[in-house]
Amino acid sequence: MSDHPTPSEPQAPAAATRSDRRVRAALSLLESGGVEELAEAPSDLKGLPAYEAFLERSWSLRHDDPDEMVRLAMFATLVAGKLDPATHGSRQVKDLQCRAWAELGNAYRVADDLDAADFALGRAAELYLEGTRDELLGARLFDLQASLFGARRSFAAALQTLDVVHELYVRHGDVHLAGRALIKKGLYSGLANDSEEAIRLLRRGLAMIDAEREPQLALSAVHNIAFFLIGCGKFREARSLVWQNLPLYDAHGGQLHRIKLQGLRGLICAGLGELDRAEEYLTAARRGFEEAGVRYHAAIAGLDLAVVWLRQGRREEARDLVLESVRVFLELRIHREALAAVLVLQRAFEKGLQADALLDKAREFLRRIEQDPALTFESFFL
Repeated sequence: MSDHPTPSEPQAPAAATRSDRRVRAALSLLESGGVEELAEAPSDLKGLPAYEAFLERSWSLRHDDPDEMVRLAMFATLVAGKLDPATHGSRQVKDLQCRAWAELGNAYRVADDLDAADFALGRAAELYLEGTRDELLGARLFDLQASLFGARRSFAAALQTLDVVHELYVRHGDVHLAGRALIKKGLYSGLANDSEEAIRLLRRGLAMIDAEREPQLALSAVHNIAFFLIGCGKFREARSLVWQNLPLYDAHGGQLHRIKLQGLRGLICAGLGELDRAEEYLTAARRGFEEAGVRYHAAIAGLDLAVVWLRQGRREEARDLVLESVRVFLELRIHREALAAVLVLQRAFEKGLQADALLDKAREFLRRIEQDPALTFESFFL
């Protein structure tokens, strides 16, 4: 939720029968009464309609209830395993089973069970080879595999896999999904510390997608281009991009998007030497995160604000703000590697050392480790 980019999730799973009346009826039962009510449904809602309902409901819970997302995807694999090849076709059933196992793998990734995700996606790959080898199903499978590679910090593998996803969608004439793959590739390039390549890919992807089809994806691309421009010291370019896209934030950004926008504008103003405006934006971002209960990011915004105060010569105020942010990090029982950075920062500011460069490094580290838990204090600082 900070200004640091978040990897774009795969697109919603395809569902050829999603508009079918029976699928809608099965989904309604699942949403209102859960698995138990769907189990008591008439026979015409069992089988394929239930399968589609499980997958759609599972996907809808990805932000709110990862454990239930896993459970419902697991039910989809069970239903798929009982589909009659004589009715649906033997290879077509393998495709349906592949899709269910792939979505189960993605659900496990969302729930941070990466070993289970790896197993499920491996099973999906086996089923894919036994099925029709439909290229769009393959693109979906590769997209989910790229997300798992990213979660495991295997960025080179994620990028190579997304090349395949992009090529498949281009071949099938789906420019939007091809652009989506480039946006995702850009985000992973950024996490791999190649900001220039990240900006290039994000811009290409943004030019290809249909913003009306997925406005949140467009907003993510814009925000992250601006973020990486800041990292490259291109503050005026970042400001122009944000200014041009304020209507996109207003129309499609939620509360946290608007808070992140304040923080982003604060970093831009700080980079341009407009310290009073930077203070205004970063104070608003810090307060907004606090009110939203997002204390980790409020503390990072506090460190950003402390940098501005240091540049204004307000060293005592900056020192107090850094130590206040440190207290929040300690209360949150943060990741061990992040804790090491925080304790070094605390020691330097308690002793009144000239630790401006250390503060800059710590801010970057605390942003990055949120998306890259495998990052170590030693590799980053030493």
